[in-house]
Amino acid sequence: MLRSALLAGLTGLCTVAAGTTYYSSQSAHTALDELLRAPELAAGPIRLVEQSRESGLLATRGRLGVSLDLGCFEADGQLQALPLAIDYTIEHSPDLKGLSRFALAMSLTDEADEKLLEILGRQAVFTMNGQVGFNGRMNANFATPAIDADAPDGRGALRVAASMGEVHEQDGATAVAWQLPSIEMTTPKGRVDIGRITLAGHYTDPVNGFGSQTLGISAVSVQDKRGRTQFRMEDVRLEQSQRLEGDTISASTEPSIGHLAVAGESLHDLGMRVALEGVDAGAFLRLQDLSRVGCHQALDEKHLQQVERTLLDLIDKGMRLDIENIRGRRGEQPFSGRMLFALAPADAATPSLVERTRFEIQASVDERLVPPPFVEAVLAQGLIENRDGALKTALTVADGRLRVNGTPAPESMDQQIGGALAMGEMSLTGWRQQIQSGESPLASAASRLLLARAP
Repeated sequence: MLRSALLAGLTGLCTVAAGTTYYSSQSAHTALDELLRAPELAAGPIRLVEQSRESGLLATRGRLGVSLDLGCFEADGQLQALPLAIDYTIEHSPDLKGLSRFALAMSLTDEADEKLLEILGRQAVFTMNGQVGFNGRMNANFATPAIDADAPDGRGALRVAASMGEVHEQDGATAVAWQLPSIEMTTPKGRVDIGRITLAGHYTDPVNGFGSQTLGISAVSVQDKRGRTQFRMEDVRLEQSQRLEGDTISASTEPSIGHLAVAGESLHDLGMRVALEGVDAGAFLRLQDLSRVGCHQALDEKHLQQVERTLLDLIDKGMRLDIENIRGRRGEQPFSGRMLFALAPADAATPSLVERTRFEIQASVDERLVPPPFVEAVLAQGLIENRDGALKTALTVADGRLRVNGTPAPESMDQQIGGALAMGEMSLTGWRQQIQSGESPLASAASRLLLARAP
């Protein structure tokens, strides 16, 4: 979510300056028109509305307003102007630094709430300055101001440090780096402190989300009104990547926490890796294209039918979800594990879900982390093994059969698994038939929603 929000904002704002890779003001004029016609901004819930533009031989400057289309949320909703404006300047004259320069600032307008104006003042809430070099690559710096606000009754405060970042193009990719030093909030009930937040991203295709990024938070601390720490996290990291590998796509997310203290418990080295692999690239990219529509078109019946056909194609092509390297420890008591769900492509060799589905669970837990009565019960059922103080288990479901620690499970369990997969097969078959007949559930539900919204 954070990457999508950040990239959407930066891409939209930087597109204003896209015309600066050309020498003439007409190129900037064209780039601005393309920005305002983009589906995300011309038909989505958030709209950029041109308020003024002055185009000259050496510069283009103007103002964009920001509006919210309430019609995306309610039947009789109107376009409502938000108290925000973006002022920009694009200089077309080349100099020693490059072909052109641009600057933009997002600020509150006079229509903003008085309390908000009191907190932020007349300073810009977001600024960006950059240039386009002779190699056609863009480099820019952006920033947000510090916020220092006290509650009207004097019993609370919010302190947000100024943030800084940069975005630049290099070797066909876009690199983004951003940092926010700290956030502090106090209330009559206690205090919340968030340490340095950093983001470093390298995107080979920002539009489709290909690339990698790392989000880090140095610490999060929550104290009660007496100053006692109720919750604390340290060294929080979230590494994400999405890659195009031939005709498939792979994506991974790796969250980790160096230290976590809550409710009297202290855990260390928490983490896992969630990987989605073997996703059909053609179906995925079609789904991405279908998502780039306005909020009104998104509920159109024909559009939703296309979305469902693409989703079904994605499922039929198969994929693999691997949750691996699950880890952590309490003191010197470790635990680890892994989960795998694999769905083979639907073809003549694997026509049914029973043949297509593979599921695995592996776990190892220090016996001191588990209540003894529970250990005794699962040991008696043969679901776990105790190996030198470590409770271990390995479950595998393949071809509708369950194996526990390498041993076939009772036939009754196989029947339950087969029944669940058969029900899934029936649901998938029914969904496919509805899609082929043009009566897909998602489109039908959207039609009912549209009728409900009609005045």
